[in-house]
Amino acid sequence: MAGRALSYGTKYAMTAAGWAPFQHSESERKAFRKQIREQYDIPEHHIVVGIVGSLNWSKRVGYCYGFELVQAAKRVKREDVTVIIVGDGGGKAKLQELAGEDLGHKIIFTGRVPREQVPMYLSAFDLASLPQSIDQVGAFRYTTKISEYLSVGLPILTGTLPMTYDLQGDWVYRIYGDTPWSETYIHSLANFMETITFEQIRQKSNNIPKSFSYFRKRTPGSSRPAVHIRRSK
Repeated sequence: MAGRALSYGTKYAMTAAGWAPFQHSESERKAFRKQIREQYDIPEHHIVVGIVGSLNWSKRVGYCYGFELVQAAKRVKREDVTVIIVGDGGGKAKLQELAGEDLGHKIIFTGRVPREQVPMYLSAFDLASLPQSIDQVGAFRYTTKISEYLSVGLPILTGTLPMTYDLQGDWVYRIYGDTPWSETYIHSLANFMETITFEQIRQKSNNIPKSFSYFRKRTPGSSRPAVHIRRSK
């Protein structure tokens, strides 16, 4: 809403960024990764691209979270890429229909998982999708997904959002296309998934800062939540 207000000409807006409500050690995350991959029979050498969220289908644009991953996976020829979609909602059946039976080995739908288990699934990912449209709302959003993904060291796949240039560090892969349901975005995402390597992902993950002031629950030395003043230009 702050971003929407700025687009209407408001000079200042205040936002409080979301934060990940969990913290786990590297050894815990490795154990989670092993457990989830074994549970879904995912080979360790597979690159896993995933998303966590509510699968609420938008009739207006024909989209819900995960649509971009399913469409891209259908075009990827390599056999060592797996997509995991964590969440439930009216869009899940549509995504499963879109995926088809032939892609059952490439695309995994977990359904809804308990909130406390979300970091377990994130730990099994190698890359996380953050699909946002570049419009008067999406271009300004700072979703809680960012802090959750970064808390487990996941590089993020997203559009060419202002946010990806604002935040410090080279930990984002930018996918071209104004909306995650556009042909441009899906084509760009599929090409990325076809060529990305573990070594490239590892280098990106190493660039993720250990701590982001934007996503701290409390401002250091204060009992108040961290807030950020944004000014229109």
